[in-house]
Amino acid sequence: YSEDITAKSGGDMGWIPLAELDTYIANAAFKMKKNGEISEVIKSGSGYHIIMLIG
Repeated sequence: YSEDITAKSGGDMGWIPLAELDTYIANAAFKMKKNGEISEVIKSGSGYHIIMLIG
């Protein structure tokens, strides 16, 4: 569930340059190793996030 503008695209935020990525999200993303891996809930300054490694 999301009230964010990205809700219309399933929450997909698209490509985000590393310099613009929240530190908590970046740290979680770089710990991921397997394609399709899903993170734990990540709390950042802009809310709560779950990320999936694609590629």
